[in-house]
Amino acid sequence: MNVMTYKKADIAGYEYNKIYQSAYYFKNRERLLAYARREITCSVCDMKMPYSSYSYHLKHHKKKPPKKFFQSESGKFILTFD
Repeated sequence: MNVMTYKKADIAGYEYNKIYQSAYYFKNRERLLAYARREITCSVCDMKMPYSSYSYHLKHHKKKPPKKFFQSESGKFILTFD
């Protein structure tokens, strides 16, 4: 009986993933681009945008913490700039 053996490629995991991702993108390019182009509405400001821009857009809605340059609980402080 003739049994076929499987030989694993001699490439590192990251190289294999890079090749696999490029082949996957080439094969499914239109489907992936259509998914990224679909229009959604922001849940915060009701603005319409492509799905590919949504995560970047949401970063602008997050409140930034105030910058704390100098904080004192009590007492007198004299600031001098020499």
